[in-house]
Amino acid sequence: MLGPQPPTPSGKFHSVIAITDSLTAFDEGMGIHMQSIAARFTTTPGFRARMAGIGVDPAAENWFSRRETWLRHAWIGANQLVFAKLPPPAADPYERWRADERSTALDYCRLRMGDELIASEGFVASFVFRWMASGLGEDATLADIRRAYDKLVDALARQRSWSAGERPVIAFIDSWIAAYPGDRNRMIALFVDMTHGATASLALRHQTEAAACKGSVGDIDAFGADLGALRKARRALVDDIVAGKAGIADAIGPQLWVAAPDTKIAVAPWSPDRVEPLTLDLNTASEPALALMFGGGIDGVRVVAERQANGPFRDLADLSRRAGLDRHQAARIDAAARAFAALPGFARD
Repeated sequence: MLGPQPPTPSGKFHSVIAITDSLTAFDEGMGIHMQSIAARFTTTPGFRARMAGIGVDPAAENWFSRRETWLRHAWIGANQLVFAKLPPPAADPYERWRADERSTALDYCRLRMGDELIASEGFVASFVFRWMASGLGEDATLADIRRAYDKLVDALARQRSWSAGERPVIAFIDSWIAAYPGDRNRMIALFVDMTHGATASLALRHQTEAAACKGSVGDIDAFGADLGALRKARRALVDDIVAGKAGIADAIGPQLWVAAPDTKIAVAPWSPDRVEPLTLDLNTASEPALALMFGGGIDGVRVVAERQANGPFRDLADLSRRAGLDRHQAARIDAAARAFAALPGFARD
């Protein structure tokens, strides 16, 4: 709808469980949400039966893409992809990176940061699906669905073009609100609820993580004690954003892309051919990805922990200072940034 995409900075395969870049995430997430809408409103008997788990081939369901289909239907509406992944066990660096990319093991004590969420097609799909479905009841007719999607098309048309520098899901929210100002408060509230404030407030993300961790082990007394304060804090953040005292993207950092041109990755999880250079955004990169790019020369665990604790890095110098890098390590980061700038753009087929 928006015309040809500019080259995207991430060359790794897109997947509902992957963190790629904000442009790919919006493009793919928009498509994925339509699969979830189709699953909810389909009248096709075979499709309805499959969604109910009737008539499926258990052997065929073991294929990667079929598993991913189930994740798209089960996790998108439930907003599960707001959580970070558990780190994979030790292995060969490339195989450990691949295991992390394919993993569906979630850490319910740790939320993805705002930068990670807007670069996650799974999260973008969850938000757009829930936004579109929120206005459609169980008895929605085809005419109701068409009216809802007329608004979606209108909001996309107002964006007019892709921009490599912007964050498309944030631009989409702005575009929708500009077109339909009566939806503003409800849309802001839904986005804050679904992100748990991660794109707007570091403090609210940490508060949510603490409560979620207690809830994940069934500690009902501790979880219940946290719940009231968490809801109050979330409502206060929504009120501040609505009033213009805070921004929906206040906790999102710049994109800090780096590359290792000699470290190649496969463009699909099942492919043995490593053909694309590894590229990373240092404000979204996982510890296994950092280890693959820099080996033991940069402490990826420390970089991720600092970013999680104190928010995205403002620039490479900020990363070096906060992660305690020496001048040789800082020089490696700078060289990787120059290497990324020298790469041709990655064009998705």
